[in-house]
Amino acid sequence: MKSKILISIYVVSLLVIFSGCSKEPGSVIKDFYGAKTWEEKKSFILDSDGLKASDVYYEEAEYSVNEILFEKKIDENTSIYKVTKMRKLSGKEEKQVGQFLITKVGDKEKIDIKTMFAFNKMGLLQFCQSKPSEPKEFWVEVRFEEKYDHNGVTSDLLKLYDGRGIGTIWIFIPSEGLSDDIAKLKELAIKNNEGLALVQISQNPEVYFSDFYILKQEGLKFVKLNPLNDN
Repeated sequence: MKSKILISIYVVSLLVIFSGCSKEPGSVIKDFYGAKTWEEKKSFILDSDGLKASDVYYEEAEYSVNEILFEKKIDENTSIYKVTKMRKLSGKEEKQVGQFLITKVGDKEKIDIKTMFAFNKMGLLQFCQSKPSEPKEFWVEVRFEEKYDHNGVTSDLLKLYDGRGIGTIWIFIPSEGLSDDIAKLKELAIKNNEGLALVQISQNPEVYFSDFYILKQEGLKFVKLNPLNDN
């Protein structure tokens, strides 16, 4: 009898311990803002390589998370959460509402900052000016312009922006022989102008003016859409 009681107490103790260790989905967001230093915060980020604190938040500000709401599941390991938080900066408080992309890695959650912010280590202008020898992936805003007049020739146009305000790549769309990659980007731009996509640029764009370049459609490969486009 005594042994059964001891076993019962042991089992209950284990249940209490494990239930106390479990976390609510999305709690990594509170962990991130609760961490004191950038080095601590990086442990909650999916692939923090190349990121600086200033890419992600104001170091001089104070943050507090008020509410985390599940929005939708992207795939087996990735979900979108709507987050309401307060930011206190220079004595002023500001309510901020935004979406966070959370990916599960093993039994831990990570914040996919690079996808959320469409982060690029290098700007498009810098890439074009460097005359690259290898393909490189970029998050870009895709915009569509119909019937653009280019040296007396009318053509549809795709414009790729990197979000830094400088450097643009233009792709003149042929009336026939549209590649599958360009077709996907055109569809994105028409449905959601300034929609985000990850692309791979595999050839040197030709300079057209001081801060924008022209790329042939075969020099661009569509990789994936940003999951936050429709949210």
